Amino acid sequence: METWLAATYATLHFPNNAVCFLFIQILNTLFIHHHYKDTIKTMKILQNILTKLTPMILVGSIIFSSCETPIDIDYIDFEPYAVVSVHGNTDTMVNMRLTYSRWFLSEQEFTVINNANANLLVNGTESISGFYNSADKRYYFDSYIPQSGDKLDLSVNIPDHEQITASCIVPHKPEISSFSFDTTYQYNTISQIEFVLHDNHSEDNFYMLELFYLYEDYYDSTTISMEPIYFSIDDVTLVDPMDLESMIEGDYSVYTRRFVFTDSKINGENHKIKMDINDYYWPNGGILKISALTEDEYLYLVSRERAYNNNDFFAEPVQVHTNISNGIGIFSVANTLYQSFDPNYYQ
Repeated sequence: METWLAATYATLHFPNNAVCFLFIQILNTLFIHHHYKDTIKTMKILQNILTKLTPMILVGSIIFSSCETPIDIDYIDFEPYAVVSVHGNTDTMVNMRLTYSRWFLSEQEFTVINNANANLLVNGTESISGFYNSADKRYYFDSYIPQSGDKLDLSVNIPDHEQITASCIVPHKPEISSFSFDTTYQYNTISQIEFVLHDNHSEDNFYMLELFYLYEDYYDSTTISMEPIYFSIDDVTLVDPMDLESMIEGDYSVYTRRFVFTDSKINGENHKIKMDINDYYWPNGGILKISALTEDEYLYLVSRERAYNNNDFFAEPVQVHTNISNGIGIFSVANTLYQSFDPNYYQ
């Protein structure tokens, strides 16, 4: 039987022994089960197919054989950076997460630094020491709540590490007026929030918009939680110049959970802002958060978003912004205005 198959195989002149190995096994199985006619017919079909595929197989073999040498990317022993993360606000105590950076291919958890001496200097006079909370692995600065205009200087001392420093000035709280909520019923339900933002002309301002709905805990009605609401904004005066092309092409008007912008084109104006929402059913109402950011926080959020969405293989890598000396990360405090609303009130 094997001799017959070999002779038949040689007669039909299959172009590539290695590629045909699997097909010969199939033919062998057919022959064993006495499907002689099926075997001959199958071999004829395979001959035609392989004759046509031979050029493609050869080209593919050349291409992939040039990439056969494996490249082992070993762990590189490098000196890790201290990473500072402070995203404060004027309604909470300032807290800091402090970790070491890691090799980007590592699957280990970030190493938390719990033996640092942290200090926060407020307006050059009040010194506040930070204490480490092992429960959530963060440093807290006593009971200090930031105020508008406060100048904050952070210093962190880690054993065998240069002193880490950073600073920021707490921005002033945003001002709005003429808040309204409206819902239209057509092919689908679309809600829209409108308000007027009063921008301070005497300084550069950076803003972030967020929207949340409130809901009661299923097991405890006294517990109210917040979940983000996705919205879109089509306003050319608020869009970063780097995103204008996407907006013109119609790709920018996507729903997002946060929107950051500057006052570069609305400086000193009373600017009307519209937020479109494709959902409106919130029995417990919602909250609009308008945050005034530091410039460092704005640059950090924008660069982080672009780095995360940088899917072009040929694009230049995006450097995430940092304002930490002798380390990396962000130290910033925002000032947030909360505007609550009840959609049912506007029905």
